Amino acid sequence: MISGRKKQRGETYNDDKEYKHIHMPNNTLLGFVMSVFFFIAGFGLVFYWYWLGLLGGLGVLACLAYRSFKKDDGYHVEVPEIVATEEQAAREFKTGIKEGNPWNL
Repeated sequence: MISGRKKQRGETYNDDKEYKHIHMPNNTLLGFVMSVFFFIAGFGLVFYWYWLGLLGGLGVLACLAYRSFKKDDGYHVEVPEIVATEEQAAREFKTGIKEGNPWNL
């Protein structure tokens, strides 16, 4: 929350922040594949087709096992990129104009 004095001076809430890099996981299709297997399992169990429910459940377990043994270091969002994003957001907030958007949506 911005206090009244900071707002009068034109300061934002993030003027005195110490930023650190942010660790992000890599993009993967595994969540979608697991949701397909969950759907198959749920569909099978709703209609009492236990063989289909078992097949979907085994698919979910296979996805879990694959994900738990996969080495995924991900990547880091570095501090200069974070600062640039925060400064752009502060400019857009101050002016009310979104940069790079000709229709100001």
